[in-house]
Amino acid sequence: AGISQLIAPVAGYASDRTTHAMGRRMPYILGGNALLLVSIGALYVARTLLWGYVYCAVLLIAITALNIAYTGSASPLRTDSDRPAQCMKDIRKPGLQAWCQTRYQQNKWVHAPASWAA
Repeated sequence: AGISQLIAPVAGYASDRTTHAMGRRMPYILGGNALLLVSIGALYVARTLLWGYVYCAVLLIAITALNIAYTGSASPLRTDSDRPAQCMKDIRKPGLQAWCQTRYQQNKWVHAPASWAA
């Protein structure tokens, strides 16, 4: 089951960067829970038919699905507060300066260059 714990950082990294119509977290929560539900049914079948190795494999899948669903519901690993530093670093890229200024004007960030003050 320790191997299944390695999926949490990967799922967290992916969910922090997901842009989906349902939001950043919901696809992982729903997908993990759907996979978990199917895995629980497969666990029952494997136990009933005494398929030991299949049971162990499905148990690993079920634990991994549970970790994905839990990670999807956790808070982000990367916050928006990391973005101002990235803007300041990449300010010369076309279009990024306008994006950074827009975010600043929407009061999303506390710190901004003095040249952006209105």
